[in-house]
Parts: sequence; C-alpha cells; structure tokens
Amino acid sequence: MISACSCNTGKNTTSKISEGIIEYEITYPRIAQDDIFMLGMMPKEMKMKFKNNNTIGELKTGAGVFTTKFITNNNERNLFHYLKLVNKKYGLILDSADIYGSYAKKPDDMKLIPSDSTKVIAGYTCKRMDVAFSDSTKNFTIYYTNEIEIKDPNWCSPFHEISGVLMEYNFTQFNIEMHLTARSVTAVDLSNEEFAIPADYEKISQAEMEEKFTDF
Repeated sequence: MISACSCNTGKNTTSKISEGIIEYEITYPRIAQDDIFMLGMMPKEMKMKFKNNNTIGELKTGAGVFTTKFITNNNERNLFHYLKLVNKKYGLILDSADIYGSYAKKPDDMKLIPSDSTKVIAGYTCKRMDVAFSDSTKNFTIYYTNEIEIKDPNWCSPFHEISGVLMEYNFTQFNIEMHLTARSVTAVDLSNEEFAIPADYEKISQAEMEEKFTDF
C-alpha cells in the first residue's frame, strides 16, 4: 500500500488524480480557543476517499468515541450518513430530494462571489470563491481545484454551484461550524468495498440523526 502511494507536489499537472485520499485539518472558528473541553471533543481531521466518482468522508474523535461517515454516490445522487457513538451504530440513506432539502440547502442570504485570486494548497493550484452573507461576520473564503477528477463533487452541499473539489472551506452541520483545509492529496488504489454501505447499523430518520448530534 505504501509503495502504491504518491503525494502530489504540484509539478505534474498533465493528468488528474481520480482515485485516492484527501486529508483535511479541521478547526472551529466559532468555538473559543480557550474552551479546551469542547475543542478536545471535536474531530481534528477529515479523510475523504474517492474512486469512480464516489466519495466517502470520515470524521472521528481521537478516542474513537464518535465516528461519522458520509458515503456519496455522485452518479446515482444518493448519500449514506453513518454514525457510530461508542458501540452504537446508526445509518440514514438520503436520495437527491432529501439532500437538496437539507444537506445541500443554500441559505437565502448566501452569495458566491468569484475571484481571480489563486492559492496553492497541498500542491494544487486553487481558485478562490468568496462566500458572503447579510451578516458579514459569517463571511468566509473557499478555495477549490479542478485538478482532481471528481465530477460534480459538491452536488450534496450548499456549494453545488462550484465545479471543483473544495480544498479550503467552512461548513456548518448541526449548528457546528468547521473550517477545513486540505493538507495532503495522495494517489492510492482503493477497493470498491470501502464505498459499500455497512450492513450492521440501526436505521434512523433524519430528525433522529440530528438529535443524536445535538445530544452529543
């Protein structure tokens, strides 16, 4: 596995990587930096695996008490949300209608403002997109790249107008705002089984899933 990996350095732009892993660092702009207890409970990184236009994003706490995964089939437009709390496993399958009404719902006051600026992140040249709200304290900047081959990677998020893979961005889920920055992109041969929906989980509703996160 190690010998099959190659980290992109930004020097080879003749071909696009279509299978591999992106690792993101996560920070929390709305949580006070001196709130050691709260910050200690939150995931510090996210790994996103991608292959055949499918993706799986995974976040977990250091102790493994909390693990959540988002398995997306970008061709069939469905998403599986998996949650593991200690030894309990829960799951929720969403179709495109469900997703556009929740995960991909764009706030009415959110505007995407293109920019000519670029930035190199994890070896990739990224374009800038400013995100503006009526409350300017919520504003943030997105950087994305078209040098990674995933078609419509943001269809299940509020940023579905952006064609490229997000390399730096803010995302709010269950009232928690995260700032994610890609720190590495690695080409890896992945098995199809990694993108399969697990069999051992309790099926719950979207409202129940939100309640689990709120309670946590």
